[in-house]
Amino acid sequence: MRALLAISHIVLSLALPISAQQAAKGKVLTDAPSDGVSFDFTPRADARQSSYIIAVPVDGLTRYIEFPVDDPNGPAAHPVLFKISDRTLQRLMSSYADVYRDAAQGKCETHLKGIASTGKKLLTYYRDGHSLGCTFDYADDATLNGVADAFESIASTLQFGERLQHDLRYDRLGLDAEIDALLEENSAGRAIEMQSIATTLQAIIDDDRVLERVRRKAAHLLESAGIPVKNYMPGPSAR
Repeated sequence: MRALLAISHIVLSLALPISAQQAAKGKVLTDAPSDGVSFDFTPRADARQSSYIIAVPVDGLTRYIEFPVDDPNGPAAHPVLFKISDRTLQRLMSSYADVYRDAAQGKCETHLKGIASTGKKLLTYYRDGHSLGCTFDYADDATLNGVADAFESIASTLQFGERLQHDLRYDRLGLDAEIDALLEENSAGRAIEMQSIATTLQAIIDDDRVLERVRRKAAHLLESAGIPVKNYMPGPSAR
């Protein structure tokens, strides 16, 4: 994760959107991509969640920027840069026509009553220097909701990576429950793009102070994502 953070500080050309809400908060983000998609998530006011932005140009070089839970008006934290998979990139780009139609008709947000709020989502597509966006909490369009789910699943993986990194440094015993939770979310499709936290998973594998079953599970997550595991020979299986 440290390597990814260092790279993301250097590569500043990956574009991010400017929304009216962010501008009001003083979150100045510039250089929107000429082609790509971004997802801006703002949680409910009573939710203990971070707001974040994920920007995905068509080349797949994705940037994730998170804002502090305790100070949503504060400076951006935890920028991460990684290459998204082609499969997920195609999924994220799939709702351009739906956004074009729904934005034109003012139908981004559902008009159904009694839908529980999960947070505001701004999904923006960029083509040839122009942008088109939909803001919604929940949409009637299944494709739109599916793309939002994919972005949230990417963010979930990155947030798991932050917690794993913290536990590796301060609470190695806590890694056991955290990585089990990540495995469960990954299996359910609610945590995807494991390459985004590959550095952290490899660091867990490399640390012989970590429980063998945790190292084994970290290796499984990498291997299931098609990422080679370095310098690891599994020990006896144990739970």
